[in-house]
Amino acid sequence: MKLPEDPLTWVIQNPHAPVILENLRDGGPHDPLEVRKGSNIHPESFRLALHGLELYDLVWVRAAKGAKWEKHPRGRSIRVAVELSPRGAGMLQFLDKFRALVRTSAPHLPRATAERWLEA
Repeated sequence: MKLPEDPLTWVIQNPHAPVILENLRDGGPHDPLEVRKGSNIHPESFRLALHGLELYDLVWVRAAKGAKWEKHPRGRSIRVAVELSPRGAGMLQFLDKFRALVRTSAPHLPRATAERWLEA
């Protein structure tokens, strides 16, 4: 996957990235399935967005605490958790300031722009 060099550009262009970051705001580890369902994102779109966030080091995907390798008909797997990285927390702070700017400028912005950034 070829990503822009600038993570901010990618986060702003990807409608799912800010939603995922927002769902990880508390900083603790989360089950990816719960984050996806809480974000109401299609599974493949979630997978791609999470992959991009991980490549930019905005989230960490790690083995869940106490997880062990499990045997499945298609091989072996380990349960993972996703959490906000320090860089991701910084991105969330920027997005908070950006939303505040959108909120104050909403009368002068296209309705679609205001709706997208103020609903998250």
